[in-house]
Amino acid sequence: PSVILYIRGKDFRSILTRFPSLQMYFARLLAQRIAERNLVKTKEFAPGMVGQLSDMPPSELFQAFNVNQKTGRLTLELPRGGAVVAFREGELVRAEYNGKEGTDAFYEMLGEKEGRFKFSSGLSEWETEAQELGDFMWLLMEGVRRMDEAEGEG
Repeated sequence: PSVILYIRGKDFRSILTRFPSLQMYFARLLAQRIAERNLVKTKEFAPGMVGQLSDMPPSELFQAFNVNQKTGRLTLELPRGGAVVAFREGELVRAEYNGKEGTDAFYEMLGEKEGRFKFSSGLSEWETEAQELGDFMWLLMEGVRRMDEAEGEG
């Protein structure tokens, strides 16, 4: 036997706004599930790893680099041009795409569904010393929230 509760997206967002502790619970639950799924998918990244975003979307790909504390550069061929994301011990230190840099570029990449990626270990001197763009999980959750809002408007 099952009981199913259906809540429209708009109403659910309203509930989350009214109850921040519930919002944090779901954010942690989502992060935990994404991390578990990515650990299964990517036990270990090899230098020179390549793939398709249709097999592993950006949110999962970036999460896997964070969880596995990888250091290196991810280059992507995306619909609106090339992109670069650099990780240092799993933390995001560089993002460039579609004429944007930093978090704006990171958020834009999250919405892409098609393209190719290649991971190369090692960073430039600048990337090695660069400050982190922010707390990775917060950036990821903010990016997912922005994508959800954009889909709701579309």
